[in-house]
Formats: sequence, C-alpha cells, structure tokens
Amino acid sequence: MEINFLDEQNGYYIQNGGGLSNINSTTDGGSNWTEELSISANKSLYGVTKITFKNSTAYVVGAN
Repeated sequence: MEINFLDEQNGYYIQNGGGLSNINSTTDGGSNWTEELSISANKSLYGVTKITFKNSTAYVVGAN
C-alpha cells in the first residue's frame, strides 16, 4: 500500500482487494481515515491524488 500526502495533514491511499478498490483519505495526519470512493476494478490501482476544480472533484490514479 502506498500512502500519498499532499501536506502534513492531508493524504490518500488505495486499498485493493476482492475486486474492489477503495480510495481513503485523512485530514489529520493519518490518525483517522475515511473511505471517499469504492469502485469495482479488475486491476489494482495505485498512486492516488485528489483534484478539485470549480466545485468538481476528481481522483487521479494509475492501474496495473
């Protein structure tokens, strides 16, 4: 599992397994994590970051 932090407090990671990929986030340096999105994926996802632009949110990931 790879954890990507945008700064000291805000970070993301992907949990792969059982045909699902869950994108999780923290706003307190990793003390607590919240599931942001769960998607069906036939490949493992990695390297997540979150982009917000004009009230829209996108999660950018890679797949292998």
